[in-house]
Amino acid sequence: MANRSREQWLGLFKEFEQSDPIASEFCRQRDLCPRYFSKRKKQLGFSGQQKPVTSKLLKIIPAKPIAASSQTIILQYGGSTLCIPSSLPTEWIANLVKALAQ
Repeated sequence: MANRSREQWLGLFKEFEQSDPIASEFCRQRDLCPRYFSKRKKQLGFSGQQKPVTSKLLKIIPAKPIAASSQTIILQYGGSTLCIPSSLPTEWIANLVKALAQ
């Protein structure tokens, strides 16, 4: 296995983000171990095209009734909408929002 500098790894990660193949195919084409590729990507903190969650991407709409006796929380994330019953524990909802923010 070749020793690569941080810059070389970042270059590979950028190349991967701009390519079509899945990670295993990308790694096979470049004689890389897919597990090590993923490990280095995480170690070096490469986030590629991912953008931090901002108020423009994640918008929480106040709960509004959907039936006479229940309410829902509507989360809009990117182009997706998720309806969550407001009866769920707040800790569960907080964990969901944290997961979306990663």
